[in-house]
Amino acid sequence: MKSFAVADDQFPKSNDKKVVDCSKSNAFPLFNTIFFAFFFSVISYLFVTFRQKIHTATPLYLTLSEMAAVVCFVASFVYFLGFFGMNFLQSMPFPDEEEDDELEETNAKEIIHSTNSAGCVTKISDQDFLTPLPKSTTAVECLTATPEDEEVIQAVVTGKTPSYSLESKLGDCKRAAFIRRQALERITGRSLEGLPLDGFNYESILGQCCEMPVGYVQIPVGIAGPLLLDGMEFSVPMATTEGCLVASTNRGCKAINASGGATSILLKDGMTRAPVVRFATAKRASELKFFLEEPLNFQTLASVFNKSSRFGRLQTIQCAMAGKNLYMRFTCSTGDAMGMNMVSKGVQNVLDYLQSDFPDMDIIGISGNYCSDKKPAAVNWIEGRGKSVVCEAIIKEEVVKKVLKTDVASLVELNMLKNLTGSAMAGALGGFNAHASNIVSAVYLATGQDPAQNVESSHCITMMEAVNGGKDLHVSVTMPSIEVGTVGGGTQLASQSACLNLLGVKGANKVSPGSNARQLAKVVAGRQQYKISQILPKPEAHATITQYRVYSPIRSSGINNFLNQPKEPCLSPMEKGKASSLFVNDGSFMERFKQLQQEKEKGPPLSGSQKPNPVISNNKSSSSGKLAFSLKQKSKLVAPAVKLSEDEEDDESNGGNGVGDLPLKRQKLEQPYVSDQSLKQVYVAPSDPTIKKVADKLASFVAKNGRQFEHITRQKNPGDTPFKFLFDESCADYKYYEYRLIEEEKALTNSMDSQTSQTVDKFPNLTMLIPGID
Repeated sequence: MKSFAVADDQFPKSNDKKVVDCSKSNAFPLFNTIFFAFFFSVISYLFVTFRQKIHTATPLYLTLSEMAAVVCFVASFVYFLGFFGMNFLQSMPFPDEEEDDELEETNAKEIIHSTNSAGCVTKISDQDFLTPLPKSTTAVECLTATPEDEEVIQAVVTGKTPSYSLESKLGDCKRAAFIRRQALERITGRSLEGLPLDGFNYESILGQCCEMPVGYVQIPVGIAGPLLLDGMEFSVPMATTEGCLVASTNRGCKAINASGGATSILLKDGMTRAPVVRFATAKRASELKFFLEEPLNFQTLASVFNKSSRFGRLQTIQCAMAGKNLYMRFTCSTGDAMGMNMVSKGVQNVLDYLQSDFPDMDIIGISGNYCSDKKPAAVNWIEGRGKSVVCEAIIKEEVVKKVLKTDVASLVELNMLKNLTGSAMAGALGGFNAHASNIVSAVYLATGQDPAQNVESSHCITMMEAVNGGKDLHVSVTMPSIEVGTVGGGTQLASQSACLNLLGVKGANKVSPGSNARQLAKVVAGRQQYKISQILPKPEAHATITQYRVYSPIRSSGINNFLNQPKEPCLSPMEKGKASSLFVNDGSFMERFKQLQQEKEKGPPLSGSQKPNPVISNNKSSSSGKLAFSLKQKSKLVAPAVKLSEDEEDDESNGGNGVGDLPLKRQKLEQPYVSDQSLKQVYVAPSDPTIKKVADKLASFVAKNGRQFEHITRQKNPGDTPFKFLFDESCADYKYYEYRLIEEEKALTNSMDSQTSQTVDKFPNLTMLIPGID
C-alpha cells in the first residue's frame, strides 16, 4: 500500500467502507457453523430425493422445496468458495458517519506525516487541510508501507519469505511489486525513485512476461508514416530513445510514397528448433539422419509433430552431424504466434516417438543452437527463420533530388562502397545494410515482440541500382529471418496491443490464420526500406566530407592543409571515374619498377638546383629505404589540391620546361611526352560546355589516381555520351583532354616538391627515410 499527498477531493469519502478486524468478532464462528451445517444438510436432502426419483422412474421435475434446496446449496457453496467467512465479514459496511469522518481525518494526517524507510517526508500543516489544493495537483508518491506491509517487507529482507512468492501469498500483484520494491531498496541501500509503479496492470504479466516486477520503464513511441506498402497505408509505431530516427524515417516515407510506394513478397514462413542428440557411434547417428531425411517417413513424423497444436504444421527437417552428435533442425508454420513454444512442443513429441526406435539415443538438449535463436548465424542468413521477406521500390529521379537532396548515381555508389563492400571488409554476417536493427528494435518494442530476436531479425541486405536509363533508383531489402507474432508474449499488454491495433494486425486472424503475423513482418521490412533511402549522406550537404573520405588523400603536410583545400563539387561516379576500390592489382609493379630503374640510370644528371621527386610511403615496412610500389597508397599521399580556372595560368608559368620535370606518374604509365608548345598549338577547347567540364574534371581525377581510371571510364561509358572523345584520340576534344591532364599532373608534381621541401626543412632527420635526398 502507498500514501499520497493529494487534493482534498482525493481524500477518502464518508461512504467508503471501513475495514474491521474480524478476528475479534463473535459472528465469525457463528456464521461458519451455520453455513457448514446448512451446506451438508442441503446436499444430503438433494441426494436422497434424486436417488428415490431415479429408482422409482419418477420424472426429474423440481418441486418448490427442491428448488429452494438448490438455491441454498449454491448460496452456501459460494460462501465457502469465494469468501471463506473472513472476506465476507470484512466487506460489511458500518455506517457510523461521525466516527468515519474523525477516523478518516486522523488517518490522513498520519499517512501524510509518515516517513518511509528511504526518508521520504511530506509535511502538511493543519491549515493545508482547510485549504483545498488545485484540482490539477498531481499525487506525490511517497512509498509508505502499512504495518501489515512492514511485516512482509521484513520477512523478505531477512529471507524468511522468498521474493518470488509474494504474488501467490498476497494475492495482489501490485501490492507484491510494491513490497518487493521496498525490500530491494532496503537491501541495496539505493532508491528506485523515478521508476514508476502506478499505472500498470501487473496481473497481465504474471506468469507470462516478467517475474518479480518492481515497476516498469517508459519508452516514448513515435509514429512514422504513412507507409505505402502493397497499396495500403500503415502508420508504424516506433518505440525508441534515439533522436532523429523517426524523423529521418518519415523523410524516406515521403520519397517512396511520392514514387508510388513499395511492394513486398513473402518468401518463406517457418519457425525452427534444432535439438541435439548423441549416440555411441557416428554410424548409429547417421542411421537416424538417414531415417529423418527419408521422404517416406516424413508424413509419419509430421503427424506426430502436429499433435501438439492446431496451427503448428511440420514443414522440413534438416540434419547436420558433428562426430557422433546429430543436430535436427525442425521447421514448422506457427499461425499468428511467433511460435518458439509451439515448435518446441512438436519437437518433444517427435523425440519421444524416435526414442522407441532408437533407444540408445541420448537427448542432450531440446535446443542445440543449430536453430539458431537470438544469435547471428549463417544458417538463418541462408535458410531463413521466421518470415523471409523481400521489399522493393523505384524512386523517381526528381524525387531523389528534391526530397533526398542527392542524386541516383551517388546513392548507388555509396551503397556499394558502404553497405556491401564495407560490410564485407568488416566480415559482417547478414549485416549488409546501414542499420536495420534500428528499425527492427523500435517496431519490436512498440508491438510487444521479443527484443532479443532483433539479432537475427536484423539480417538484411540492401541493394540499390540505377534503372530506366540511369535516371531512377531501384531500392530493395531482403530480410530472411524476421521473427514476429501478433499473439502471445508481450503482444497482450495494453500498450503493445494498441500499437498492433494501429497497424490492423492485433491478435489472431480467424479467417486466415497467420496472415496478421505475416503482414507485420512485411511492415518491418517495408519500414527498413523506407529508412535506407534517408540514412545515406546527402552529397550537397556533405560534399567535402564525402569526397575526401572516399576519394581524396590526406596530405603529409598535416590536417590543416587538408581542411583548407579548395572544395570541389560532388561529382557523379562517371565524372569521378571510379573509386579506388576498382583498381585491379594486375601484377605489373615489377615491370614499372624496372622501367624506373632504367630511366634513373640513363637519365641526364641533375642540376644543382634540381632535386628528384621523393616518394614518401606511409607503409612502415618501407622505412628501410625501399620504395613501396602501391598506386593506391601513393595516391593517398602525394595528390595535392588542384587549382582551377584563373589559377591555371599561374601554374603554367611556374611549371618546369625540361624532360626531367615530366610527372613521375606519366613516366610510369609509358605515355609519350608531348611538349607544352606542341600542345598549345593543337589543342582547341571543346565548343560544348558539358564536354569541356567533363574533360577538365576527368583530367583532374586521372592525374590524382592514375591512368587506369581513364580506361575504366571508357569501358563504362560506351556510345554517345559526354565521354565519347575518349574513343578517338585524334580528335580535338581528346587533345584538349591530354593537355589538361599534363597540366594537372604538373601541378601535382610542383605541389609535392613544395611540400617535401617544407617537410625536409622542418624535420631534417626525415631525409634518411626518403630515397634520393642527400
